[in-house]
Amino acid sequence: MSNATTLKDAFVSPKKKKNGGKNAQWYHKQKALLLAELATNESEVVRMAIAVNTHTPAGLLTGMLEVEQDIEVLRCVMLNPNMSRKAVAEFVGDDSDPRVEAFDGDTELFEHFATTAS
Repeated sequence: MSNATTLKDAFVSPKKKKNGGKNAQWYHKQKALLLAELATNESEVVRMAIAVNTHTPAGLLTGMLEVEQDIEVLRCVMLNPNMSRKAVAEFVGDDSDPRVEAFDGDTELFEHFATTAS
């Protein structure tokens, strides 16, 4: 049975449950921090999981493009549908970055970006 003492008390909505001041914005920030940490994890498998996930934000993928050294992970980052075409173009246009040469002759990447251009 309820602790209500009058009929009026039965119609009063219960107080909102406290969650320690954590709101959707706080949870979103925590998720972003966790993804950023996983994107730079020492395990190639973890970084690859972030690179291929279609829910990975474009900003995080761009950050991975800038620092990732593993060619296979880097390739997956570029093929992710959320990856910014502009960021990839800037990466490929940087002649001083030796990682770019690893993708010369990569027909899948070429076709991917050729078809997304039209």
